Amino acid sequence: MAFQTLKARLKPVCHRTLRRQVTAYIPYTPLVEEFTPEESEDRLYHLVSEYLQQDNLQALPASQRSLDDAGAAQATGFIDLRHCRR
Repeated sequence: MAFQTLKARLKPVCHRTLRRQVTAYIPYTPLVEEFTPEESEDRLYHLVSEYLQQDNLQALPASQRSLDDAGAAQATGFIDLRHCRR
C-alpha cells in the first residue's frame, strides 16, 4: 500500500520518458570512461553475482539474475562496475 501512495504522490511531478522520446529536444552523447575496479569493488561484484545465482532467491526471476547482462543489471538496479558509464 505504501508504494501505491508514494506513486500517487509523485505522479504530478514525475514522468518517465525514454531516451528515444526526447532525442529531438535533448542531445545525447554517451560518455564512456575506462574503469578498473579496486580489489574490494571486484570482490563486491562477485559476491552480489553469487547471491543473485542462488536457487532459492525469491526477489528476482531467474532471467534477471546476471550482472554480466547489461539489461539485467539495469532491471535489478545494480551497476556493473566493470562497464560503468558516466
